[in-house]
Amino acid sequence: MSLPEPLPEQRVFIDHPRDAHALLVAGPGTGKTFTLERRATFLVDKQGVDRDRIALLTLTRSLVQSLAERVP
Repeated sequence: MSLPEPLPEQRVFIDHPRDAHALLVAGPGTGKTFTLERRATFLVDKQGVDRDRIALLTLTRSLVQSLAERVP
């Protein structure tokens, strides 16, 4: 099953320069986890970033489990 294409607003975050910090803030159900997943995949697969050098931070414990399952 292939993932849907990101929205233009999500694409801006996903394609953010790799040498700059990025902050994703959005309301419930807007695709934050999907966007974080796609960003991490982009950094690893397209930019050659070592997956051990990526930190994803969240304010909720419920999202930690979801990110752990979905992000490479």
